[in-house]
Formats: sequence, C-alpha cells, structure tokens
Amino acid sequence: MTARAGKSCGCCYNVYFHKNVCRVKSVEKIRADLLKLKELGVHKMTFYDDTFMAGRKEVMNNICDLLRELDFKWIANVRINTFSPELLQKFADSGCVYLFFGVESPDDEVLKYIRKGQNRRMIDEGIKVVSQGTIKTLYSLIIGLPNGTEEQLQRTLDFADEIRRRHPGAEVPIQPYVPLPGTLLYEEALKAGFKPPTHLEGWKNFTNDEVRNPWVKNPRLLNAIYINSFLAFRYDRFLKSFWSNLVFGPLHKLSLWRWKHRNYNFFIELYLYLTYKRLGRFFIFLEKTFKNK
Repeated sequence: MTARAGKSCGCCYNVYFHKNVCRVKSVEKIRADLLKLKELGVHKMTFYDDTFMAGRKEVMNNICDLLRELDFKWIANVRINTFSPELLQKFADSGCVYLFFGVESPDDEVLKYIRKGQNRRMIDEGIKVVSQGTIKTLYSLIIGLPNGTEEQLQRTLDFADEIRRRHPGAEVPIQPYVPLPGTLLYEEALKAGFKPPTHLEGWKNFTNDEVRNPWVKNPRLLNAIYINSFLAFRYDRFLKSFWSNLVFGPLHKLSLWRWKHRNYNFFIELYLYLTYKRLGRFFIFLEKTFKNK
C-alpha cells in the first residue's frame, strides 16, 4: 500500500475509515519497500491503494520509473479520468499488467448521488484512452442502490455491452450495492429500510452475492446478474487451457447466452456458486478443526 484514502465515493469505506485524511508515502519510502520485496524474491504485486498514489500524476510517473527499474509486474486501482495516452504507455512500459476502474454507472444522476467525483463525459474519455492500450482492464459497475430504478438498471446493463464493444476483452463485473457503516450512503440505506446486523459476526454474510437490501424488489435477479457478469466477462481468461475449457467452457457459453438474451430463468449457476461457497467454508472449517487438535 502506497497511499491511504482518496476520493469520497459514497459507497466506499475509505472516508470514514481513514477519517477523511489522505496520506501518500514518499518515493524514497516506496523504493525501500520495493527493494525489500525484491530481496524476498517477489516479482509481481498488487497495490492495495484505494486509488493508486491517490491519483497524483507526478507521483505516479516517479513510481512507474522505479517499477520499471526494478522489473516488477503489478496491478493497481486507478480513477478512469486519470489517464492520458502518455501516462497509459508509461504504466505499460513499467510492468503494469492489470488495471481496475470503478466507473459504477453511465448515469450522471447516479454518479452525483454516490458522490463519485466523475461524470459520464470523463468515463467516456477514459475508456477511449484506455481501450487503445494493451493492459488488461476491469471496469466495475454497481446496481441496487437505495434510489435505483428499473430504467437505471437496464441502462447499466446496456452500458456493460457498450464498454465491451468499445474495449473488446475488458472485464465488466456488475456488483450489487452493499451498505457499509460509515459510508456516505449508509444513512440513505437506513432510511430506505436497511436493518444492520446487531452483532459483528452478522456482517460476514453481507457480500455482493447475497443481496439483503429491502428496497430491491427482486434480489435473486441482482444475484443472477452479478454471477452472470463474472462468468461471462471476467473468468473467461481462465479458459485458455484444454481441461479448464472442457470443464467450464459450456458454463461460459451459457453465461454469454443468458447475457445476450437477459434470460435468468432456471438460473442453476446460482446454486452451483452457492455450493462452491459452502464447500469452501466446509474445508476451512475442517482445516481449523484439525489444526486445533
């Protein structure tokens, strides 16, 4: 991590968690950290900044020079309106292999509501620049907000198609909104009927794939869209080997068909996914049990 906090998006935890303070490490401190990682044999890493270098272009340029010098492969979360063609090329030359953008919505009304600090024009300009590069890219969208409408939902789904047309191969996960305490939208969620857990453990099930927002009329639909977008537009990169394509290729093709026709009837993928999660929890339980003996 090179920076804490960033922009004040109403869905994100960082404003409350970091008490509205933004801190960026010095280039010298980052160099020292990277040299330690190099000594440990690390060659690839993810910068877990809320926004890479807090969006400061001068610092990003300096860090790119450093990463290129040390020959790292790296991943970062960046704001879509950050890039010029020159900066994008510098990212690629310095070893960046994956970029994550939280674009959230195509609607200026929604972007203003969640206090994203960007508008549709900025998003369109950013996609135009980034799509010309070679770095693998993810554009994240959000649905199920407290004031969301059916029309906004459909525009978001259509925008995912538009992104894929403009940037072929881009990953476009669509994630249901999760109310997080301390975020700017949390009070809106409470007013809309959200009932938070009464104890800490109760929060463990509040994830994107388990929609519990009372204003959502059809939570299963949002669950289906979430899982479908991942199967169709994100995990296709894992289908390059013969065996993975043999096993999961039909599921990927089904997900593409569902997306094209917006057909989520008999959505068996949800049950497969939930089974996968339960098995994962079961194996974790077994591991803890045997470790304690």
